[in-house]
Amino acid sequence: MIRLPQLLAFLVLLAAPGAAPAGPGNDVIAADMERAFIARYPGVPLQRYARFFAHLPGERVRGIWVFSNEGYAPMAGTAGVRQWVTVDALPQIYDGACAVLNIEYDRRSGAIQEFDCNGLGGE
Repeated sequence: MIRLPQLLAFLVLLAAPGAAPAGPGNDVIAADMERAFIARYPGVPLQRYARFFAHLPGERVRGIWVFSNEGYAPMAGTAGVRQWVTVDALPQIYDGACAVLNIEYDRRSGAIQEFDCNGLGGE
């Protein structure tokens, strides 16, 4: 029998790693995005998610956050760690329910513009 973490790992398709241009403001942007998310969805254990960020055109940021169950490595990245990548290098995971969060943040307004869980897992 296939266990859920193994199944999810099988479904992961990662683009080639591509680091986003380093910028002194990226840590501030990520922290602002995380604060806005937690204010709207309190109780989400951010330290259990590998958090990927990419700049979109304009003042928007896309986040793909991948959950790690205790004792398991996340499907991508390292739990509790932020990683800035290019849009093309964001993890592409085609299931996982709320083990994979898709977030879009507007830097200008400081608000989460879009949020959904990934795929159909868990339904």
